[in-house]
Amino acid sequence: THELMHKGESVFKCEWCDFACEHYSKFLRHQMCHKDERPFKCSSCDFSCSLVHNLKNHEKLCKNKSE
Repeated sequence: THELMHKGESVFKCEWCDFACEHYSKFLRHQMCHKDERPFKCSSCDFSCSLVHNLKNHEKLCKNKSE
């Protein structure tokens, strides 16, 4: 599998959709979108999400609305 990564071929393929990538960390991050877990919660409202970068983007918007 390591050699395939250097060739630019997708090594990790999602079993639920057409997503495929070369890096395991990206693959794990993608898998979160298929789970019902939403561990990241906004401190200003009821919003929650599965990825921390989505929370950070949301909080920027949420903070601007409250000001």
